[in-house]
This record gives sequence, C-alpha cells and structure tokens, in this order.
Amino acid sequence: LIWLGWVKKLPAALVRERPVLCVALAQALLNAGQLEAAAARLVDAEHCLASATNDLGQSENATAEIVYVDEAQYQTLPATLATARAYHAQAIGDFAGTVQYVEQTLALLPEDDLYNRAAITGFMGLAHWANGNLETAYQIFAEGLFQNDNDLIKGTFVLAEMQMALGNLRQAEAVYERGVQLAEAHDPPLPLGTEDVYAGISLVHREQGKLETAVTDLQTCHQLGEKVKLPDWRHRWCIAQSQMELSLGNLDRALELLDEASRVYVRTPVPLVRPIAAMKAQVWLKQGRLDEAAAWAQEQGISAENDLSYLREFELLVLARLLMARHQRDQSDDVLQEAVDLLTRLLQAAEARKRMGSAIEILIVMALALAAQNKLPRAHDSLQRALTLAEPEGYFQCFVDEGPALARLLYAALAQGIMPDYVRRLLSAFPSSEPELTVPPQSENSELDWIEPLSERELEVLQLIAKGLTNQEIAVQLFLALNTIKAHTRNIYSKLGVNSRIQAVARARDLGVLTST
Repeated sequence: LIWLGWVKKLPAALVRERPVLCVALAQALLNAGQLEAAAARLVDAEHCLASATNDLGQSENATAEIVYVDEAQYQTLPATLATARAYHAQAIGDFAGTVQYVEQTLALLPEDDLYNRAAITGFMGLAHWANGNLETAYQIFAEGLFQNDNDLIKGTFVLAEMQMALGNLRQAEAVYERGVQLAEAHDPPLPLGTEDVYAGISLVHREQGKLETAVTDLQTCHQLGEKVKLPDWRHRWCIAQSQMELSLGNLDRALELLDEASRVYVRTPVPLVRPIAAMKAQVWLKQGRLDEAAAWAQEQGISAENDLSYLREFELLVLARLLMARHQRDQSDDVLQEAVDLLTRLLQAAEARKRMGSAIEILIVMALALAAQNKLPRAHDSLQRALTLAEPEGYFQCFVDEGPALARLLYAALAQGIMPDYVRRLLSAFPSSEPELTVPPQSENSELDWIEPLSERELEVLQLIAKGLTNQEIAVQLFLALNTIKAHTRNIYSKLGVNSRIQAVARARDLGVLTST
C-alpha cells in the first residue's frame, strides 16, 4: 500500500509510457480492490505495447519507444498482463473472460515455469466454483496450488469452503487443520493467510456445535489479522463472527458485524457465494422485520421466477424464507406454495451438481415450509433426508439455529424412530427456556395451536399408550413405578391439551408427534 501511494503521485504520462510499471500498478490496484482504476492501467499498458509495435512495424524494435528497466520483466510482460486480466475478469464476474485469459497466459508461459502456470490455473478453478461446478473447481484449484507451504496456506480457505459447499464438513475440517499445521510449523511471524484459516475453521467448529472452540478460533484470527493489516482479513472475520453471534442469539450484534463486513469488503477473484445484503435480510427475518427484508429483495431484483445460478442460490433461499414469513403473517397459501416451488427448484439444482451442503439447508427449510402447509408426512420426509445427509458429516448448528419450529419436527422424528441418537443430540442443544413450539394449522378453520415439547420419556410413554398398553403394563416395560407413569401421563395430557388416552393419541398424530399405524 505504501508503494501504491507513492506510484499514484507520479505523473500519469510518465507511468503510461512504462508498461512494466503500468502492469505493476494495475496489480497493486487489483489487490486493493480498485478494479476500475486497475483496468485503466492495463489498457494503458496494452496501448503502449501496441503503439510501439505499430510505429516500428516489428515487435523486436518496439522496445526503442518503451521505457523499462528490467529486460526479464519486459520479456514476460505479455504473460503478466494476461494474468492480471484473468484476475480482473474473475473479480468482476466475467467468468468466460477468466477462462479466456487463463488460456492466453498458459500459451505465453514457458512449459517449465511451473510456479506461474500453477498460479494462473487457480483462476480457472475459481471460475468453476462461481458457476457451481464444485467438484471440478476443487480438483483444478488443488492441482493449481504450487507445492510450497505459503501458497497452500493462502489457498486453504478456498479448498475448505468448496468442501463445505459439497457437504463434506469433515474433509473441510481436515483441510483447515492441515493449514494450521503448516502455518504453525513456520517460525514467527506466522505466514500471511493464517488468519483466514482460523476464520474458516471457526465456521466448521460452529457448525459442529463446538461453539467455545469456534470462539477461540475467532480470537486467534483477530489477533493475527490485526498484525498483518491486510484489507481482506477483517471481512472474513466479521462474517464468521456474525454467524457466531447469530447462533448465540445476538441478532443486533450480528447485523453490526455484517455492516462492518460490507464496509471493509474488497472484491477479489474469490466468488461471494453469500452476499452480505442477503445475510442481513436473513437476520431481519429472524427479528420479524419483514418490510426491510422485502425491500432488500426488491432492490436486488430477486423473485421466485429468477433463473437459477449458484451465485444467487443463497439469495433465493433467503427469499423462500421471506415468502414463508409472509405466509405466517398474512396466511396466504399462494405465497407459501411459491416458497415450496422455489425450494424444489433450488434442491434439484443443488443435487444435480452434488452441492450437498446447499441441499442440507434447502431440505431443512423445505421441511418447515411443508409443515406450514400441514403436509406433515412430506415435511418429515424432507427432514429425514436432511438428517441422512448431515449426520455422517457432523452437521449440528444448521438445525439448532432454526429454533423451535424445527424442534417440533425433530420431536416428531424422534417419536418415529428416525435416527434417534442423532436427533437426541440435536434436541439437547435447543435452549430449555425456548418458548412453546408453533404448530401449523390443521385445517382451514383451525386456530393456531401451541404445544410444549414432550420429554424423551414422555414420548416413550405416549408410544406405548398408542399401542394400547395400560399404565401398569407401561410401568413394567419401562421398569418404572406406577405413580411415575401416571405422572408422565398427566404431563402428556397437559402439554397436548387433552383429557384422555384416546384424545392424546389422536392429538399427537394430528401434530405429527406420532404416526398412524
């Protein structure tokens, strides 16, 4: 940044006649996120080279009209220029341009220039990531990382984020842990990019429900970032910290951090898969600020009819949540069906490209939407699909963060014997002070019902009641005292708002807590 400030003070004409300096200035501007200014300097360099070539009729004599100091730098200038063009194209979202300039650079670089060939190939991987081709993106980017520790550390968060999007949470954790090991093997100070590794691994640990570990990761990230003073680390820290605050229920603080992330954001070739404005809209929905979330959707031109693309996937998922919130407020069945249709399209697109990380979140939201439609068997099926994908990889917080509405569906899953060990672990993380669970309307004329979650033991008793066992038989089967069973039965009646065994079973089946047999 000091060098950039110095070069900016030079006369423009002096810089324009020095193409090597032009490109170096453009690279510095790109790193600072000043993309328009960088593009102008690249044009200056191209014009300088073209003008000299045209004036003298042959490129080998063109150097007479060009000012440069280092012969080697001048000879590699076309490749350097094409590399900068690839960076710029990727940063502005011109992914076809990225591919074009990567291929141009590779044609210009010597076959034995392994370092630069590997570096430029990484842009191709980023272009595939932005287009949602994550498996291809991972393979290309991993191969493109030149095998030295510093480059591997800088590229760690890219590889890990791709794995998370693919639903490979454990592999993402392994990638981050490898990055930490490489960084800590260095003598102090730790290499650049280590701060990003800690920001990224905090997201993995948070998703695994290891909130205390994630807090420590974020503290380490902040400490390292304050030392390096690079422009982009703070953006990643703010995003990761905001997600932690969201999980802790500190919604106002989460919004403050997202605002700061927006202020410090520097556009780079790394695709912004979750736009900050959409993340803010999701928090607003949790706060019940539907008008602000609706204004966001209108400003961004987001509607359920939008063509699907990976870079709009998260925005459209937030839109589905907005439509569901509107249904809850206005009781509009058409709006709710619009959300279900949109979620169906998003799920098909994610599964087609094997983006199982996306699929898990979409399936969870789909379960909530179907439950709101009183299509409980389909809601339970959607939740079971999410659980099946999530359990082997250790997903946790994405369920808990949905709050009491999802807890109700999880209780129903437990009652049906769906992945009971996993579901119990998830339910154990819901706050004990959580308000009663909202139950969707059972018919067009039904009122909004509320139930208090049944305990695990109460669910067991209820299942045996549904099988027709007497209190004495239940006591024998569960190895409990008869008075204990009677107490559980009274609690079940109270929570379900009924006065008899028959009513309890019928009510539980209506709510999806029990299935008909």
